[in-house]
This record gives sequence, C-alpha cells and structure tokens, in this order.
Amino acid sequence: MRTASNMGRLTGLCLLGALGALVVGVDNYPSFDARSEYFQLAIPGLLESGTEFAVALGFMAITGVLLIVAGVASTLAFSWSSARNLIPGSILAISGGGFLLSAGLGLPALRILIAAGNLSVVDGRAHAATAYPWASGSQTSLLMIGLGFLALGLLALIVAMLRAGAFSRPAIAVAFAIPAVLWIGTALTVEGAPLVWLAPGLPVVVWTVGLGFFLIVSGRVVAPRQVATA
Repeated sequence: MRTASNMGRLTGLCLLGALGALVVGVDNYPSFDARSEYFQLAIPGLLESGTEFAVALGFMAITGVLLIVAGVASTLAFSWSSARNLIPGSILAISGGGFLLSAGLGLPALRILIAAGNLSVVDGRAHAATAYPWASGSQTSLLMIGLGFLALGLLALIVAMLRAGAFSRPAIAVAFAIPAVLWIGTALTVEGAPLVWLAPGLPVVVWTVGLGFFLIVSGRVVAPRQVATA
C-alpha cells in the first residue's frame, strides 16, 4: 500500500542519489569562463575534455531526473500526510529542469567540440568557438537554475518540515550552523580554497545529506501524529 512514509523515503533516496550524481557531474564538467571575451582562452582545454564533458552531461541529466522525482514524491508525502504544500516540490522540480536543460544545451556544444577535434588546429579552434552559446547556456543553467533552485528547494523543504513539526528547531539550528562552521574552518585552514564556490555549495551538500538520511530513516515530512496512509 502506498503511504506518505514511502514517499518521504523515496524523496530522501532521490536527494542522496541526486547529490552523488551531481558530484560526479561537477567533477567532470570542464572549467571555462562563460563570458564571450574569455571563451577563446578555454578552447584548448575544452577540446581535450570531450570524454569528461560527455560524462558530466550524462550525470547532470541523471541529477535532473532524480530531483524531479524527489519534487513529486515530496509533494505526495505532504499531501498524503494531510499537510498539503506544493512549494518545496515545485522548486526541486524546477531545479531538476535546470540540470536537464544544462545537459540538453551541452550536447550541441559537445558535438561541435568533437567535430572541431577532427580538424586542423586553426580550423578546429575556429569551429570550436561556435560552441560558445551552447556551452555558456549549459553552464548558466547549471549554476543559476540547477544549483540555485536546488539550494532554494532544500531550504523550502526544511522550512515546510519545520512548520509541520517533522523535527525540532535545535536540529534546524545545527543544520544551518554546520555549513557556516565548515566554511569558516576552510577559510582559516586551507590556503587558496575556492570560498566563493563553497559559500553556496556547502549548505547544499550538508542539507541534502542530512535531509536524505533523515527522510530515509523516518519517512516523515510532518510530525509523527500527522502521518496518514493513502
């Protein structure tokens, strides 16, 4: 029988799966500046990263699908617990759409780069430059829609679960404090750490892992007394 708890556990599994896929995707995603005046400088590196780029796009697509499923499952979990709330699930689904869009826009760029690799150096660089709109769109979708809405979706889910009594306020305070402590610790101990990237990245990682395990273990998005069977 389908229950709100099952949907809660599915949400947790998808969040953890999405995080794992995202880590692999970001690790393989080529590094380049999305501004047009700097794209030429990144072309040699992009031409050498065809395989990694393909892997990155594949895992971005997996991340997107898992987040959409997490969004639908979380919405059903709230609904079947008599605590309807469409906001967290909708935001997570938008985030998933952003990752899918990033993967989709990256495919034309990947094709252009592969074709450019089979040309002479001069012709190859000229052809590779035409990948800019697609590569830039892929990176922008990844950062602004995918990661941006993922952080918002996780925050919305935390707030919704807090309001529904799923966990205590001290637990939430700890969840917010851990990323800040890790960021400060990194700033003080790791020379040259990418602190700008860590500022939004740490909360996403901490909240995703924490929420994922909490939901898998408890299966609830509301206070225990509110959980209902559907």
